[in-house]
Amino acid sequence: MEYLAGVLFTLAFTGMAVAYPDGAPTLACGEMFPTGHKADAQNSDAPYTIGVSSNSYANSANITVTLDVKGDNYYEGVFIQARIAKCPNNSTAIGTYVFNNTLLKTINCFNQQKNALTHSTKEKKRKLVFTWVPPSPAVGTVYFRGTFVKETEEFWTDVSSDFISDGRTTSVEPEKCKVRTSGTGKLITAQAHYIICFIVAFVSFVTSTRMA
Repeated sequence: MEYLAGVLFTLAFTGMAVAYPDGAPTLACGEMFPTGHKADAQNSDAPYTIGVSSNSYANSANITVTLDVKGDNYYEGVFIQARIAKCPNNSTAIGTYVFNNTLLKTINCFNQQKNALTHSTKEKKRKLVFTWVPPSPAVGTVYFRGTFVKETEEFWTDVSSDFISDGRTTSVEPEKCKVRTSGTGKLITAQAHYIICFIVAFVSFVTSTRMA
């Protein structure tokens, strides 16, 4: 019994260190923060860029997007969404994605189809290219927001592209919204979850042993 209890304890706490090797979960759609990584985001300049083929998606023109690195860097994980460039309306992902690459996959955020893009493997990546299909009708100026993960505890959440206008004239200045950089609050919740899982499993085992 002591051996099994040790195994259960190890499994419970090892689970806390498991990140997202096959892509970001839908639970991360809102803040785009990898809470399972048990770390804060880096506060240095990100060694990554999100390049766009045009600064306008007028007439529903598709946009080619390039996720690139600076220098000899790489990224293992990535999470990309297009967001409206107005902070009160910044809580949903805009458009859909088309690509021909096994290193990427789409996920469904905010009850919409294929409106976010993430990695499908932990393989090191240095340059990925895909196509963004804008919504119709247009929703105003947007920008791409990205979270890039180099290693489990080394990631950036504040990477963004240039603004992309819908071609209409407006007096409203586009803005990029503040992103989450701290993992402390949700880490406590995650720890509590795994502790509870361990306790439930252990009690179940003890109960079944006594009944036998």
